[in-house]
Amino acid sequence: MKKTILLFAAMFLIAGSLSARIIIINVGPNLTRVFDPASVTNAFVGDTVRFVWGSGLHNTVSGTIPSGAAPWSSPIDNTTQLFDYKITVAGTYNYSCTFHALFGMTGSFVASPVLVHENTSVVTDYDLKQNYPNPFNPVTSVRFSIPVSSQVKISVYTITGSLVSTPVNENLQAGEYRFNFDGSGLSSGIYFYRIEAGKYSAVRKMVLMK
Repeated sequence: MKKTILLFAAMFLIAGSLSARIIIINVGPNLTRVFDPASVTNAFVGDTVRFVWGSGLHNTVSGTIPSGAAPWSSPIDNTTQLFDYKITVAGTYNYSCTFHALFGMTGSFVASPVLVHENTSVVTDYDLKQNYPNPFNPVTSVRFSIPVSSQVKISVYTITGSLVSTPVNENLQAGEYRFNFDGSGLSSGIYFYRIEAGKYSAVRKMVLMK
């Protein structure tokens, strides 16, 4: 009983530490042509990157970003002092200021999927479970398991086959995992999520109902 309580407490702390945050990036602080911080490596899917004006006239524009992520281009000046970008896809995002890229005004952030390693006991087979709740609004939980260390990719598609996001794309140890999928930026409808791990592949349907 004591071990069970400790396990649930640990899972609660892990999940709580991965709750969505707002990450502040200052644009042109103190009359400079820089992003501060210029590099962020501890972001997660679901976090919001907030660009905050400090001085000057700037325009933040996305460069190389993960497949399925939304590009952006937004002025940041004394009129438009804030710009929020919500991360929906894991990966590396490179961006710059349209006016000052040649002066070295560039930045990047790296977003990881919000994964919770739920069970370290022996897993004997690959499995992709049905999301819960389903239908959902706007967040649902997806569980999957892998019996050996594998490169795991989970992609979400519209009913017409268009890629929406890739919430998981990394090498994982054997075990059972859970992550939350946030559909707040999507329209109501039917979506499909697909896992690719080793030679295993499976597809499940989920319904977003707002």
